[in-house]
Amino acid sequence: MPKSKQRKGTTENGRLYLKLRSGTWLLIKGHGTTTPASGTRVVGLIGESLDGEPMVRNEKIDTIYISAFKITRYLLKILEEEIKGTLLALPVTKDTYKIEIYGAPKNYVNKLIKLAEEMKALKIPKKKV
Repeated sequence: MPKSKQRKGTTENGRLYLKLRSGTWLLIKGHGTTTPASGTRVVGLIGESLDGEPMVRNEKIDTIYISAFKITRYLLKILEEEIKGTLLALPVTKDTYKIEIYGAPKNYVNKLIKLAEEMKALKIPKKKV
């Protein structure tokens, strides 16, 4: 039987939401690990589904575009830090997600951009002509 361990992210000061491609919204509560019989540790997000869209009362500060192939790893890295404000992760295209940041200080936004750059997950949106 696989072992399972749950660790919470530090989300006391903020919230992280993820919209799945199916349209379902999740409130990300933390991350957990499981070790199947093969012995390889698997890390994933832990969340609860919402009825409808999340309520955001703060002002939108910025938007960051992230590679869809690295979105889970990026969200796990965000959970390791203290979340400030409200973050919404939404699919834009097959290859891109966008992180909308509400009510967070500018230095926190810069920290999120730097994290994405370090992971080589930052995407520049293509301009419409």
